[in-house]
Amino acid sequence: MIEPADLEDLEDRLTVFQGLVEQLQAPSLSKAELEILMSQYTVLEDSIIKGIEFLSENLTIEKQDILVTLTHKYNELGCDFQDTWSDYYWSMYEFVRGGYEKEVKTGEISQQIMEAQDLALTLNRISKRSSIPTGNENNALLEVDELAKKYTDSTLIQISEETQELKKKKDCCSCAIY
Repeated sequence: MIEPADLEDLEDRLTVFQGLVEQLQAPSLSKAELEILMSQYTVLEDSIIKGIEFLSENLTIEKQDILVTLTHKYNELGCDFQDTWSDYYWSMYEFVRGGYEKEVKTGEISQQIMEAQDLALTLNRISKRSSIPTGNENNALLEVDELAKKYTDSTLIQISEETQELKKKKDCCSCAIY
């Protein structure tokens, strides 16, 4: 059963969201400040949307009017504010919303290569045990070795040009605070 506290929680999130919108409307934000505020904005946005969806399915008819009012407030805050965004704000929003590109560490790549080699060895042993002779026992190992050579230099996943530009424009570091 839905508690009145759930509606109050949604109201509190909307109040915080409103304050965040006001902070984002400041005339001069550094790139780091904008990134942090956009991260908070996306987290709150998701939280509010999930709260509205949950409450809309589980509220009694008497409480639906309150939810409709809160939904209108959210729509006005979010949509009206987003209509004023510059291209830079949108690119930062999409950058944060899409998530930071994940770095693949060399150890992870080595682990994946070892697993692929183990699989190739196992398959090779199975094919040698089978009664049907195949002339390609070493092909699987050779293919895995070629793939391993291909990835020895690379330590990062390919990232888009837009993401690379945003990384170049950062002032100080590549940390993220949620």
